[in-house]
Amino acid sequence: MDTRSAATLTQPVPPVAIFQGCDSITNAGRSTAVTGRSSNAGAVTQLYYQVCYDSSSLQDALNVSGSASASFGFGSASAKADYVDDLSVTNTSVSIVVYSNRIVASQTCTDVEPAVALPVADTLNGFFQAYGDSFVNQLVLGAEYMATYVFYSQSKSEQKKISEKLKACGITEGGTFSASLQTSLDQAQQSIDTRQTMQQLITGFTDLAAPASDQVVQFALDFSGLVPDAPTVVSFATLGYEHVPGMNEVMQPIVATRSLYDTLSADYASLKQVHNQCRWLSTVYAAYLYGGDSSIKANDVLVVTDIGTLDQLFAQMDADPTKSYQAPPLPALALGAPVLQAAVTRGPAFGPTKGTPFDDVSEAWVQNAVRIAAVSMSGDKHITALEVTYESPYVATQTVIHGEGSGHQSLPLSIPPGSFIVLVSCHANSDYLTSLSIATMTEDNAHQDVLTWPVAGGDGKSFSWNGSTLGAMFIGFSGRAGKDLNQLAPVFVTLSPAVWAPYEAGQDTALAAE
Repeated sequence: MDTRSAATLTQPVPPVAIFQGCDSITNAGRSTAVTGRSSNAGAVTQLYYQVCYDSSSLQDALNVSGSASASFGFGSASAKADYVDDLSVTNTSVSIVVYSNRIVASQTCTDVEPAVALPVADTLNGFFQAYGDSFVNQLVLGAEYMATYVFYSQSKSEQKKISEKLKACGITEGGTFSASLQTSLDQAQQSIDTRQTMQQLITGFTDLAAPASDQVVQFALDFSGLVPDAPTVVSFATLGYEHVPGMNEVMQPIVATRSLYDTLSADYASLKQVHNQCRWLSTVYAAYLYGGDSSIKANDVLVVTDIGTLDQLFAQMDADPTKSYQAPPLPALALGAPVLQAAVTRGPAFGPTKGTPFDDVSEAWVQNAVRIAAVSMSGDKHITALEVTYESPYVATQTVIHGEGSGHQSLPLSIPPGSFIVLVSCHANSDYLTSLSIATMTEDNAHQDVLTWPVAGGDGKSFSWNGSTLGAMFIGFSGRAGKDLNQLAPVFVTLSPAVWAPYEAGQDTALAAE
């Protein structure tokens, strides 16, 4: 769902020159209204990593210029703003930023004076539309490389556990780094059991490919030695026209509007993060065909409504910032953020305790909305292998095989979205499973498929697992296997309505100090 109004879909671009005018509401460049002198601050490069517990620190670590709302879909188009938006962070995400740049020019304004006729009250809005409310007083040009690792925790307690695991891997609050950081990052990704992503961005080069995930740190270390062939704006800072001689008094209505916008911009970012959480939960629910949580859709409508309210207000502010505006009621802020309620269970196991244990389902399985997409079996007189394909909107599709798979193989039983396993039954003797049957059903109960292998069936004792009886959804398999499939214990998830937990702004950064 696109939460932006039509007014925000045509996006201007940020400023690109010293002294250029800037619209602080949309973070967009305007014509130049002032002139003056500037000094070259020199080409100083940056190299650091930073652990972030809120959107504000994430923006700082990524060297994003402009308001929080600009990084969550409102305002001018920029590669970094889109990059932040695509990360889909939530109020309790933990992010690690690996950052490096190569600076080719850095200018700072030293004095300024008007270059156009000064506005009066009646012409102030016209002045704003042409020149913005501020001007660029610092401009840095060059190239950037950033890699962001996001761990999507759902609560303050989970966020704290992630922080502790990061410290155990040698990842502290941040700072400069060496090649050994790569090992720490790899260990963190493996040891933290939550949904996660890693995304990269390179600016300032026309044709420079991002590195493989295990080469991120070395690439960042080498980046400052590269010469950008298409330098771009790395960062900029602005100063309001009220600081220009002769303009303080006339600018005060716009100063008041800008101040209110800055406050509401943080609310906008919080709402967008709650919306991200709702969208993710809806994806999980869709994967497991869960329809028992009406509050997610209803509350997300409230969240999107409040986002739309701010979109409209920001557009009004930008159309005429000389008017007086009031902060609107934003009831969705009181909702907090939804927390997934999922209980994962296994078994009971059936079959002999031979072979090596296996368990396909990891701790982050449900968070990644992993579902069974296809199954097939091998064997002539008993089951020598079970082959399962798992798919997810967040991680790569994977196929696992349990058993060596001698003998003939069945055709795959496809389980497309909207279908699910309803029954698994099998026979087993003292050595292995002698038969296995898997039945699927469409969500509307209109169609059923069954795969039974071997076709002739098997001998020994029988057992079955019925998802409907258990009130749960089959999401994977565990058991034991070696040469054959010896034992099976399906894995289930039982979902219940999300709990909406209050979000208290300002607590995120406290974790970094612990």
